[in-house]
This record gives sequence, C-alpha cells and structure tokens, in this order.
Amino acid sequence: MKKLSVILCLILALSLVAGCGGSSSSSDGNASSATASAAASTDASASAGTHDDSVTIALWAEPGTVCGGFTPNTHALLVSWNIFDGLLVYEDDGSWTPKLATEWEYTEDGKDIIFTLREGVKFHNGDTVTAEDVVFSFNTIIDAGIAESMTNAMDHMEKIDDTHVKLVFKDVYGPGLKAAASFNLPIFSKSAYEADPDGFGRNPVGAGAYKMEEWKSGEYIKLTAFDDYWDGKASIGTCIFKFFDDESTASLALQNGEIDVDLQPPTSDAERLSNDENLQWLKTMGANTYWIYFNEHEGELFDNEDLRLAIAYAINKDDIVAGAINGEGKAIDSIYMDWLEGVPADYKAPTNDPEKAKEYLAKAGYPDGLEFTVVTSNQASHYKAMEIVQSQLANVGITMNLEKVEFSTWWTDIHEAGNYTMNSTDNMMFMLDMDDAYALYRGGEFLNFYGVDDPDLNAAYDAQHFNTDPEERLKAQADIVRVMGDKALVVPLYEWYNFVAADKDLKGITAKALYTNHSVHDWSWG
Repeated sequence: MKKLSVILCLILALSLVAGCGGSSSSSDGNASSATASAAASTDASASAGTHDDSVTIALWAEPGTVCGGFTPNTHALLVSWNIFDGLLVYEDDGSWTPKLATEWEYTEDGKDIIFTLREGVKFHNGDTVTAEDVVFSFNTIIDAGIAESMTNAMDHMEKIDDTHVKLVFKDVYGPGLKAAASFNLPIFSKSAYEADPDGFGRNPVGAGAYKMEEWKSGEYIKLTAFDDYWDGKASIGTCIFKFFDDESTASLALQNGEIDVDLQPPTSDAERLSNDENLQWLKTMGANTYWIYFNEHEGELFDNEDLRLAIAYAINKDDIVAGAINGEGKAIDSIYMDWLEGVPADYKAPTNDPEKAKEYLAKAGYPDGLEFTVVTSNQASHYKAMEIVQSQLANVGITMNLEKVEFSTWWTDIHEAGNYTMNSTDNMMFMLDMDDAYALYRGGEFLNFYGVDDPDLNAAYDAQHFNTDPEERLKAQADIVRVMGDKALVVPLYEWYNFVAADKDLKGITAKALYTNHSVHDWSWG
C-alpha cells in the first residue's frame, strides 16, 4: 500500500509498488523493448508517437482527477506534476529548485515562510499567475483536507503584496518548507477553478510545462506542450499517459513499441527488460518501505510488547527480500529508508533469532504457541512477503493463517475498519522527512489506525515536529527509530528500488526516489 492513511493509503490502492527512494540513480544496463513502430498511429490510443514529438507513458489505473491537491492517487500525481507547477521542489539529493517562487525565507520567529513569486508566469488559459491565485490554491487545498498529511500543520496562506505571499503555520513546524514543496500543493487558476469546481479535476488549468489536450476514459490522457511555459517550451510536444490494468502487460507493451516509458515495471520482469538492447534500465532506491503493523488498541492481542518482540525475532528479513521482491531491495531497521536523513546508521532492530523469539513468546504468556489469522490483499506487494512470514512464524510455534481478499475490500473491511490483529503495508513517502509518518504513529493523530500511543514515541515525534533546529531534529528522529524498534511497535522489513524502463533513445530520464517526480519537460529524443 502506499500510505496508510485515508489520504496516503489510496496511494497504495492505486500505485502499489505501485502499490508500491534514494539519493542517486544508476544505470544497470540495457533492457528490452522493440523500437516504437514507425507506422504507429497518430491516435493517442494506438501506440507511441514519432520520437521527435511524442512520448507515451504507462499509467497503472485511470485516475479520477489530475489535480494533485485533491487526490492521494500516485498515478494522478504523476500527471499533475506535468500540468502544474508548485512554488518549489525538494530534490532527491536534498537541494531546492525554484519554480513559481524564486526566493523564500522564514519569518523572524521561525514559524512562517515568506515566498517571493516569479513574475510574468502564464496559466494555460493565458492569464497571468497572481498572488491571489497562489493564496487561493493553497487555501483551497488546505480546506479540502485531502492532502492533510502535508497540510495539517498549515493554517493558511495570505497575500503580502503582488509578488509576496506568506504561508502561516499553526505552530513552529520542522519540515515546513518540505511540506510547502509537496506535489500535493500545485498552483492553479482561481478563475478557472471557480468557474467549474466539480469539473476542474478533469479540465485543469495550471502553469506547468504541459496542458490538458484530451482525456479518453478507459484509454489515455493526452497532454500537449505549453508554448508559454516560463522555463521554455518542452522539446517533446505531446505526452500521452496510457492506462494499463496489469503491470506486466505494460512492460510487454514497452517491448512491443506500444509505449515508450514504464515508470514502475514489476521486479518479476526486471531480468527480461534489463537485458533488452532496445531499452534503458534505470534504478534507484525508492522512498518506499514495507513493514508489519499491529492492532495495539487496549485489550487486543498485540497490546503486548513481548508478543510483538516474539514476532520481530522470528523473522529473517533477508529471506523476505529474496523471496518477495526478488532481491531488488534491502532489509531495514525502521519504517524509514536507511538513507533518509535522521535514520541512525548504528541501530539494529530485533530480528532473526528464533530462540529469542520462543523466549518472548513464553514471556508473553504463550509457551505452547498461538494461532491467529491475517487477511491481506490479493496484490502481490502485500501477500508475497506475508507468505514468507507465515512460514517463519511457524518455525517458532506461531500459526498465522493467511487469507486474501480484493484490495478495496481489504482496505475498507479490514484495515480501515480495524478488523485485524496483524497486517502489513507497503508505503511510499510523500515528503522526504521523518515527519511524513507523524500522523500515522503519533498517538491521537488522525491517521493513527493502530492504537499506538507510546509516550516515548510521542515525545520524540513532537520534538522533531515542533522544531526547526537541524541538530535537535536529528536527535529526536534517532529516538523515533529506536523506540519503535526496541518496543516492536512495528516490524520493519525492507526498502526497495524504483525502476524505470524506457526506449534507449529517450534522453534526460532518470530513476526517482519519489515515483511522482518525473518531469517530461526534462526529457528529449536523442
């Protein structure tokens, strides 16, 4: 799943690894794909266009809207990224790229942020982007609550003058600038939105490199390069997002020349694609992690630290990495990627000690073992790891029955309803900061479905949440990792790579830690 949140988890639903990040990308060789057919149809629904003017990208599932402030769907956010610009971008390497803001600074009290706006920027309808549009965009998204994991610390945006706006926070907020840079906060036309709020998600007016041309339900979304884009017109004139229901079908379409880019090829197709001389195969460690979580509400089975530790010690993470994701990742010791700022390199979570697992099982009150049932979704990104966990738990006397249901049923009837004892999630971060999971595991927060309300964890989360001092935040973040691990509040399993398979002639494309951060404006045909 992608984000365990009413908001962030739909990401899981629609992009699970995809259902589903990593600071640098690397090319591991070439992969497979026949060059796009020279006779490809000019109709977007047919195949990739001519290489000098069109690119066709696989999109797993059709979104309902393509305005990033009103959906958690990662596929929608990928399209949104190319239609809209935000104020700034936080890059994988920790640098900042100005977009519709050219400068920014915190107020004297360290609480709010003042942005200087780029002048002369045009929307797709020809209107000039104004401070009023920026204020309206932020406040509309904040009020909508869909992107609340990014906006819950924000109070409002206000105009200072024609070229300056101020983002006002409810309190001092550590990752405030990262939140403001989120792809959930695009800038859009106030007049276009107010003219048709209900239809805006399918007929968006942004100031990004591409504008909406056509949306053919069940088939594709077609964008065309915006002539007046402030950063120069894109070299690729047409960008088509073609819908696929199955990831392997998309990778075969790539090899057949029906599409040019697959931004989430499945690990099961890695060998075939990476050995195709007509493709480039790129990968980087993604901003993705997979972990086991528990129902820890008072009186529930796993409201028992010793029992959680028994589970943690029973698990061999390396075997799960090998079996569940074909070795395309690595074992982790927290719910965060090991490359993320704040994750202590010296910490090792309880793991892979069957004898200690039996000791904790007895200490928890189950010397003769126990039995419970886990209902997981039928998506491979969920059940494959749990099948391996099932056999590992059996080795220490724990019988974990495993059932599978369709994803939407699992989400509404099992996870969201709290009808589970133990389960698992694959999570993709929206913000490259530990506070990304604040709403998931800080006691009393709106996305904390698990009953986790540990005073030590709460104190650590608050210490980095309400603090802008880098050293203090790093100390608190290390505490978060240690508390969660030592008490087995979760059992982290692995992080995995983000892959890109693309036509070998496409230039400028790279693998990204955040799947949504692909800008077609940066691409060209060589």
